[in-house]
Amino acid sequence: MQKTILIGSPIRQKPEILELFLISLRALKKKGYSIAYCFVDDNDDERSSHLLEQFRVEKGDPVNIFKVEPYESFVRDEVTHHWTNKIVWRVAAHKNRIIEYALANEFDYLFLVDSDLLLHPHTLVQLANSGKEIISEIFWTKWQPDMPELPQVWGCDHYTLYELAPGERLSPDHARLRQQEWLEKLRKPGVYRVGGLGACTLIARPVFERGVNFSPLYNLSFWGEDRHFCVRAIANGFELFVDTHFPAFHIYRVSDIPKAKEYLAENGINREDNLNNICHHLLHQAHQALVYYGTTDFYKHDLTAGLEYFAPETRSVIFQERVKCKNEIEQDFLMTYTEVSNMVPGSITSDSALVKAKVRNFGLHHNRNFMNEFEARIYFRKYNENEWLIESIDFSPEKNTSKPKKLLWWSQRTARPRGNRITLAMVVRNEANRYLHIVLDQAKSIVDEAVIIDDCSTDDTPDLIRETIKDDIPLRLICNKEPLFENNKSRLRQALWEETIKNRPDWILCLDADELFEDKAVNALRQMVNQEEFDYFSFRIYDFWDERHYREEPLWSAHLRYYILLVRYQANFNYTWNQNPLHCGRFPSNIALLPGIQSHLRLKHLGWMNPRDRLVKYLRYRRLDPDGIYGIKEQYESILDPFPRLVQWQE
Repeated sequence: MQKTILIGSPIRQKPEILELFLISLRALKKKGYSIAYCFVDDNDDERSSHLLEQFRVEKGDPVNIFKVEPYESFVRDEVTHHWTNKIVWRVAAHKNRIIEYALANEFDYLFLVDSDLLLHPHTLVQLANSGKEIISEIFWTKWQPDMPELPQVWGCDHYTLYELAPGERLSPDHARLRQQEWLEKLRKPGVYRVGGLGACTLIARPVFERGVNFSPLYNLSFWGEDRHFCVRAIANGFELFVDTHFPAFHIYRVSDIPKAKEYLAENGINREDNLNNICHHLLHQAHQALVYYGTTDFYKHDLTAGLEYFAPETRSVIFQERVKCKNEIEQDFLMTYTEVSNMVPGSITSDSALVKAKVRNFGLHHNRNFMNEFEARIYFRKYNENEWLIESIDFSPEKNTSKPKKLLWWSQRTARPRGNRITLAMVVRNEANRYLHIVLDQAKSIVDEAVIIDDCSTDDTPDLIRETIKDDIPLRLICNKEPLFENNKSRLRQALWEETIKNRPDWILCLDADELFEDKAVNALRQMVNQEEFDYFSFRIYDFWDERHYREEPLWSAHLRYYILLVRYQANFNYTWNQNPLHCGRFPSNIALLPGIQSHLRLKHLGWMNPRDRLVKYLRYRRLDPDGIYGIKEQYESILDPFPRLVQWQE
């Protein structure tokens, strides 16, 4: 008899993401297995519930849907997912309910998969044929926008991205090297033992029969239900594995949807049952051909790489082009990379086809950076029943430009290895009786000069600034005649930027009047700016709730992210600004396009320590952003929580 697999998922999802998830489920191959589905419908959007019901009606396999009433909003924005304890353990309860259903109906396997994942068609069979009792398919996610992609599996503990023996201690350099090696291994197709996993996991029936589930272990403080499941599994004698042959795609942000659709197309998954398969095949082939054609890394040691996508006569021309560039490529005088976007099919006939795409080609040529953008037209010819090959590719500059765009500023980039000066940039308003004195006292030992805008203070803030800085460093104090802070913070930040760059600074350190670096930063910052490689540094910010503790909750996790605070000024870079009147950022919005790095130094944010200040901020956000358009409404409401979770600061 065929073995049975239950595909289960707790679902509270945006309809535009859920639709793609269900499409990928429809495309799963199931050779040798009998499939059924079990969903927990926890949606707060009726359109998502309708999609599940439509899936149930249309699908030939059995589909069971448990409908529950949502009771708490789940905030997911373009930065991260804001989990609360209630939501985490609610999801755990949903997963346990699916486990009970799998046991009651005697399924051989349960495949638990999150509803923001897209699966390769071969995923299910690959995992089921692995012979492992607990095995996940890998996927990679930028958990924060400025972070590298990381996997949903880990080596040990909470999220250590390598294996560590009991009692083993590693130096920071050794730990970074081991993590790099571990991540590189996971990029190679294979099956590997791991210490933790989740979100896309096939689990054999004996695991559940032993009592392994997602309920919280009372003596374990690890965050997330998957960690409690993994600890139970190991304690019951099971091992955890990850398969990396067919990585899934994680739609972590709404902005990931275009790439998600490309993933479906590249893996031959039709968005509609009767969608033209030829169209998907051509889009995939055109994408691959363009990337191979314009990325020299692919043929450093193989001049024929990617030529199989082209017609014989075209292959010869491309091969000769590569031969001419071979020496430059091997000596690293020429490094080029290609990105493809906005691919659309053109005309398709019985023996010819056209695909249009936008192409960005960038890299390094004889120590000069370049970037060109083109509109590409890829012409196909059908050579036999199943083979379409590219006859030619026409490139033209992007519309409305007379020549290809180039990042000319790169050739004029300035970066000195020593002697760099740091300029403090700060906006203040009524800070005389708060933390400004100690902040400036520290800052003047770090920076070489200061540019400060006083936004119409009604107290002694300007006098305090002059008295604190005295003649220790040059000071330019601008006192606004009309306040901007309340009504247009973006204009205020831009005004500060314009005042700061008037004297062409080397580096700009932008601090708020209630931010204080940890002590070791005083010497470290000076060393950080005297290098040529990076143009910005980002830092973790800790929200202090009293003098010795910072707040740590899902909605209060600034210290788990990195914020750009120190920037090298590039006079020829085209800076752009976020125009939000609130939460607009303290630097231009495209600053992260510069080469930068995360710093280990930490910053104390003192502005929440006083209960009166917290009340003032709460009322201000309620007044300026009542619907949470520019920030997170749930976070605003949590400001006055009388029992927040606090963690003691460790120097």
